Amino acid sequence: MRADGGPPPCVLVVDDEPPVRDMLARALRGMGLQALTAGSAGEALEAIRLSAGRVAPALLDLNMPGLGGLAALDALRALDPPAPALLVTGSADLLGADDLGRIGAAGVLARPFDVGRLREAVAALLGR
Repeated sequence: MRADGGPPPCVLVVDDEPPVRDMLARALRGMGLQALTAGSAGEALEAIRLSAGRVAPALLDLNMPGLGGLAALDALRALDPPAPALLVTGSADLLGADDLGRIGAAGVLARPFDVGRLREAVAALLGR
């Protein structure tokens, strides 16, 4: 619950690998947050549409088959421009600050990471 008594923030987790997606969702729930999961950019787009603005922030796997995390980020921006998004990737060194600003991501969570780093990154996105 939030300090104002409302529901906790809901984080959208988008990753094509079920074990990774499930681990992220469990960790977020352990932080007292809600987690909505999607296994592809297409599922993420549907989840964003159905959530009617209740999803913020989003953790997006950058490299997924078919439409990747950038497509999901574009859709998130179209539906909810201020919603923060964090790209999750093993190729973080390929993305500089200029790239993040250009694509509209708040940051990158580089793999491998531990739950402590996840907690820090999500707290920063939520302004906690």
